[in-house]
Amino acid sequence: MEEGKLQKALADGAEIVAASVPWVASLGVALGKARTERALGALNARVDALAEQVQAYADQDRLDELAEDPAFFAAFEKTAAAVRLSESEERLEWLRNGFVNGYVLDQAVEDREVFMDLARRYTPRHIQVLAQHTDYRSPLGRRLRKYGGERLEPGWRNSGRTTANLQTLAADGLLEQIVEVDAGTTFAERNEDPEAQLTYQITSIGTAFLEFISEPDESAGQQG
Repeated sequence: MEEGKLQKALADGAEIVAASVPWVASLGVALGKARTERALGALNARVDALAEQVQAYADQDRLDELAEDPAFFAAFEKTAAAVRLSESEERLEWLRNGFVNGYVLDQAVEDREVFMDLARRYTPRHIQVLAQHTDYRSPLGRRLRKYGGERLEPGWRNSGRTTANLQTLAADGLLEQIVEVDAGTTFAERNEDPEAQLTYQITSIGTAFLEFISEPDESAGQQG
């Protein structure tokens, strides 16, 4: 295969994503062409970083394989659109990590499409809350600290926002709800505040998702 075919295809895909943004011309009129072009250049740099991540973890043989894989390009186009629109540096990183883990290193192949959808949808706080249910002494726990999930604010479990996060994570199957009943609690007290009796534990899918969005294994990268 001609060298550079994948790189050209990735660049073409990034241009397709950029061209699909219908408000660019109108924004250029409103804010000024030069300012708009600078802002769009910064967004395009995010897509370039995604392509560079791919090349960092694939040798030439793997790049040749990916250049013939329609599923890879479909996922790249969708991920490129997501990184352009992301408002969070944390999400940018876990989108890049997830894409490389799922579509370059072929990890969690059966779940990668679902995991990438979650990565596009979740806020950093979702990941922080989910990470609270891991063992921070474990290798995974240590890797997650970089996403700001080391510790949330005091009393974080008692906020309405946390309740919504927990319910979303449980609905998606990443956390499991467990009802803890104190032997001394009366039936009336249990019914009065059922939410207070709930606790959560991470599921195997939740752990797999956190592994998926974590930094790829350095040993999987190109060998010099």
